[in-house]
Amino acid sequence: MIGDPANVPHEKHHMKDMPGSTMEERNVDRDRPSAGDKDKVDSNQMNLALPNAIGDRLRAYYDDVAAAPVPDRFLSLLDQLDEAEAKRKRESDDEDCE
Repeated sequence: MIGDPANVPHEKHHMKDMPGSTMEERNVDRDRPSAGDKDKVDSNQMNLALPNAIGDRLRAYYDDVAAAPVPDRFLSLLDQLDEAEAKRKRESDDEDCE
């Protein structure tokens, strides 16, 4: 290669003379976005957008359901369950007293 320090036999090259040879220069080059990085960012944003959209919709649906009034039939069934449990408790208390 032309300009390759390895191909120039008598020149003394120092790492500091070569571009991108210092730690700072290498870090700058590494942190500089490449052409394909934009696609990666767009892909990552899309990957996060879908779960966020699903979460937003689920929260909205849950909020609607939680805010809805409890149907009268369900309240009636809960009352019947409470009465049946109270009756069993009274019966078991009566048996324990005897």
